[in-house]
Amino acid sequence: MDNENQKKKSPSRFSKLLLLLEDVKIVLEIIYVIVFLFFFLFLLLELKRYYSIDVFPGYDTAIDDLYGAMKGIISELFKKLFGEEVKI
Repeated sequence: MDNENQKKKSPSRFSKLLLLLEDVKIVLEIIYVIVFLFFFLFLLLELKRYYSIDVFPGYDTAIDDLYGAMKGIISELFKKLFGEEVKI
């Protein structure tokens, strides 16, 4: 009888696996949202640069400078990886 009570109280391996998979799913969804927002921000900044939309005309904000620096870093990384200049 004590053995039956212990089995009822302790979760089975299958339920532990389901809980783990649920946690992994939540983490992957959070990563997906973060990556999506990151690329969406890049899209907005690229559109801002392409169409020359400025909050203050003739003045590059810190976000513009940061975006240009990140673009340069990514370009240099591709240049080192592939051995040729890649225009982003």
